[in-house]
Amino acid sequence: MKFVSIVVLAFSMPALAGDIVVLVDGRSLGAPRAQDQPTPADFAASNVTLIEENLDGVVYRVEGIPTKQSMPRAQVKRVVHDPSTSPPELAAALALLAQGKFDEGRVRLTAIAKNGAAPAWAQAEAAFRRAESFATAGDAAAAERALADFVQERTKSRLVIDAKRLRARMLVELGRDAEAKAEIESTAAVPGATDDEMFSARFAAAWIEARAALSSGDPKRKAAAAKTFDDMRPRVVARAAQAARCDVARAACGVPVEGLAAIVAASDDRFVLAIGNVLVADDLRRHGVERKDRAALEEAQERCLRVVLLYRDVEGAADFVAAAQFHAAEAFVRLAPDDAAGGATARARARREWEDLIRSFPKSEWAKRARTALTELQ
Repeated sequence: MKFVSIVVLAFSMPALAGDIVVLVDGRSLGAPRAQDQPTPADFAASNVTLIEENLDGVVYRVEGIPTKQSMPRAQVKRVVHDPSTSPPELAAALALLAQGKFDEGRVRLTAIAKNGAAPAWAQAEAAFRRAESFATAGDAAAAERALADFVQERTKSRLVIDAKRLRARMLVELGRDAEAKAEIESTAAVPGATDDEMFSARFAAAWIEARAALSSGDPKRKAAAAKTFDDMRPRVVARAAQAARCDVARAACGVPVEGLAAIVAASDDRFVLAIGNVLVADDLRRHGVERKDRAALEEAQERCLRVVLLYRDVEGAADFVAAAQFHAAEAFVRLAPDDAAGGATARARARREWEDLIRSFPKSEWAKRARTALTELQ
């Protein structure tokens, strides 16, 4: 009872400052002149206190006005809570998670999520962070279950979309690709989902299918996955243009290779760059093998090596990085010079890449293929 009473007291204290709601058009509610990264002075000047953050909008109070106010979610870019007036128990629980004290942190987050005296946004935040903590701790099965419970219990929370995305990633880790694809696709149907969120859901679903297609080795399935990315090209190009990168957008329009290179050219997202380069390289590799096109094989190898070098640590791209390293090694053998010394050097480099792949991704399908390739390497 003592712990609960402290929490209730903490949530009942009057606010000394306010929150800031940043709008899509650049304006701010609470402190109209707030900086992009609000300062203590900005929070002190705010007259807005956030009550709820839902899928359809935010609910807040303005100092001196008794009735609640609301703003449609489509007009809200982000909400920044004043750190000095945010629930201290929430900050303490999150600090415990950051220290790796997951069990203790989850106990406190559960208490906050169930505390009726806490602001609604804080209750939802606590419930989501608890579910998320299982993923942070590396327990995909527990995370998947906890995130599913969160979505079912807090259907209107703005964090539902984040929860569904994270659950899809956990399902992928568990090898349940079909469920993962269905989960991520369902985010597009969540009431209040923005156009960008719907596009992101479609992209993630395409990624899951492309991941499965790449591992399957089925040319028809890979071609279908590539076609999905190709269909996205106009939107990707448009987004690049909106970001004042018209030169990149124009260049992307003329790239062949089933539109995949367009995605790579129009993005600065490391995840997109990782998987896009692998898929483009796979297309070039097949073309090079079928038509004995050395230039295509060399470009495919260059893209694969770039992925291994630059994107090895990108979250969610491990399968693609492993595939890139496998095919880069394979290319050293295919492109080996005819002379004995050159051939030996190429085979040594292939061996080094395959051995590094096995060390880095020991449980992957690509590691199995690398072990087989090593036994056949002369």
